[in-house]
Amino acid sequence: MRNTLLTFFLCLMLSLSLGACTSVYTGKRVTSDAGAVVGATDNTVEIGDRTKFIIASEVLLGNVMLENPRFRRVGNFTQGAAVIQNISDERLSLEYMVTWQDEQGFPIDVPHVWHHITLMPHMSEQISSTGKANNAYHMTVAVRFPNESLEAPVRK
Repeated sequence: MRNTLLTFFLCLMLSLSLGACTSVYTGKRVTSDAGAVVGATDNTVEIGDRTKFIIASEVLLGNVMLENPRFRRVGNFTQGAAVIQNISDERLSLEYMVTWQDEQGFPIDVPHVWHHITLMPHMSEQISSTGKANNAYHMTVAVRFPNESLEAPVRK
């Protein structure tokens, strides 16, 4: 009986100490040049002056972050890279698409190819894309659940 009681209290103390370390996301919109969290009311965020992040699934709002966008010239083309991070406590199976615009914001190529990505809780993965024209300047990254449309989430 004594060992059972001792085991119970040790498990209780362990669970309380682990629970105290849990981070809580408030759902507020946070933006900077380094990254963006799309909050409970926004599905599109500009990151710096060359990157836009769009979330097409209402459930993903506040659970996915795009950070550290960067660009480089590769021959005559521009290559962009960024990190997609799952900031939720759930495993996310997502699709993303990267499109490019010129400096004035006109689309250069509009591929309809969605790439699959699976992110475990708090995991991040780098994505990259190369603009298919020498005047590619702005990069737009759209994220959604598989088989959902790119339309903005419906708000009630």
